[in-house]
Amino acid sequence: HIVWILKTPRGREVMQHMRPRWSDIGHLLHRMLFIFGLVRTDADCGRFTFIEKFEYWAVAWGMFSMGVTGAVMTFTDWSLRYLPKWVWEACKIVHGWEALLAITTIAIWHLYHALWRPGGPNWSWVTGYLTADQLMHEHPGEFKQLINKAEVVEQKPANPTPGQQAT
Repeated sequence: HIVWILKTPRGREVMQHMRPRWSDIGHLLHRMLFIFGLVRTDADCGRFTFIEKFEYWAVAWGMFSMGVTGAVMTFTDWSLRYLPKWVWEACKIVHGWEALLAITTIAIWHLYHALWRPGGPNWSWVTGYLTADQLMHEHPGEFKQLINKAEVVEQKPANPTPGQQAT
């Protein structure tokens, strides 16, 4: 993944969209207003919503912290030779809580947004494609950009997702 990001033009482009921006805070606030019925339209997110960005960077942080704390605990002899014992104990605590947080996040946050959300599951992780309706609903900012570039040709998906009728 890191090599793809660093070495390919597409990877660098995707990471430009994945970068947190100040507008993500505005999208979060707008989404909250939408959920509580205080505005009529949902947030106008681009290619990645603030939810997707948060989840991506949470995984990156989780892998880093689990890797560092896991290495400290795995190489106990080295760790206790060069680091104070409280560092090893802190790593043990952080590692355990990070693992619990990761499991909880996957079980609640990720599965909801990937499978159980209103509108049905998002099959793009299997097919690699979003339907025009999904794109319009979930990523209206990117949909408008694609329409402006005339890259969206049809409203029907080329490959129907499981459970969907081809017309």
